[in-house]
Amino acid sequence: MKNDLGTILKPLEEPLSLVEREIRERLASGVPEIDEAARYLFDLGGKRIRASLVLMTAGLGGTVPEGAITLAAASEMIHAATLIHDDIIDQSIMRRGSASVPQKWGSRVAVLLGDFLYTLALDMALSVDNSRVYSVMVGGTKSMVSGELYQLHYSNIDNITRDHYYRIIELKTARFMAACTRIGGEIGNMSEAECGDLYEFGMNLGFAFQIIDDTLDLMTDSEAIGKDIRSDVRTGKITLPFLFLMERNGESAGLLRRYIREPEDALWDSIMDLMRKSSSLDTCIGISKEYVERAVGNLDRFPESRSREMLLELSSFFVSRNF
Repeated sequence: MKNDLGTILKPLEEPLSLVEREIRERLASGVPEIDEAARYLFDLGGKRIRASLVLMTAGLGGTVPEGAITLAAASEMIHAATLIHDDIIDQSIMRRGSASVPQKWGSRVAVLLGDFLYTLALDMALSVDNSRVYSVMVGGTKSMVSGELYQLHYSNIDNITRDHYYRIIELKTARFMAACTRIGGEIGNMSEAECGDLYEFGMNLGFAFQIIDDTLDLMTDSEAIGKDIRSDVRTGKITLPFLFLMERNGESAGLLRRYIREPEDALWDSIMDLMRKSSSLDTCIGISKEYVERAVGNLDRFPESRSREMLLELSSFFVSRNF
């Protein structure tokens, strides 16, 4: 299996370039500050995972059907909107190695840009004239917003449980990835059973992606991954590695509470030392791999094809990546 994302997505180079072109053509709002911030955000790049999932699953039938490019572009716009709103809520100063949109333009512009991208993306989905596709995309978007609301109450150190954590990542990450993979099946005129399998594939992949993402945040420094790795904890969000740490080390919860009140480097270093000794990170990586195995099983009914091979390679990449 390939473990380099650029190599895995190489066969999608042409359709992804069309996705980028469509995004750029649709971004103009007529308001200079909003347009500048939008161009800045997409110039920062990104892995374009959601667009790729739409294209890969749509291509399981052999060709990329009409409307797939527009829907892939819409999926990236929705994802970008959630990142902007996340950065506002978390007061993040970095995104992809550069200043975040709210840090650079302020929260008012950032909120409006996020709203603009949501509405623009859903309008694009509506233009494809497929009610099932539109319903799936709206459902996935609604889940992400619900996840943000759920996270506000249940992710802090006093309320978080494993069940709450899994519910948050289901709503915020997994359901929208599942929407992207089902959209590919719908636009590719696949059967209800095939679309159902693709939805489950996206769900399992989404769980794997978020768990490994939360784990890598604690295994890499901010400069390497391009975001402030401590911002989640400072704003009270506790992820799965910390849940395992608190279960395994009675001292850690007190240190985390102190760090949330007074985020000092020495406290963080002590918490990370306990984390490394607890094997919590390895446990999370193992759970992520289990979800990938389930995702791979969801593709069993689909015959060998280049698109299926890419989906399998992407699944493997999710748990072998280091960023």
